[in-house]
Amino acid sequence: SFYFMDILPADLNRCKGKNMKARTFNTKLKKAFPETGNGGYIGGYRYLVKHGFEMIDRYHYTNRTYRVIYRYILKKVSWG
Repeated sequence: SFYFMDILPADLNRCKGKNMKARTFNTKLKKAFPETGNGGYIGGYRYLVKHGFEMIDRYHYTNRTYRVIYRYILKKVSWG
């Protein structure tokens, strides 16, 4: 199995252009590598936006948010 995780969001208020480019790329990635149950796309961008996240600057998450991302990945690959 192999997985591709999309680009995660930067600061939603200060990095709108970068986030727009990330969403465009993520859409293409999801189309190219759909989730099949045996690998594929992991949609972390949408997950973080839906459930909330914290950042220490424009591009780096807090330790708590990194743990949320890690647990989400484990869940998606059925290791958690």
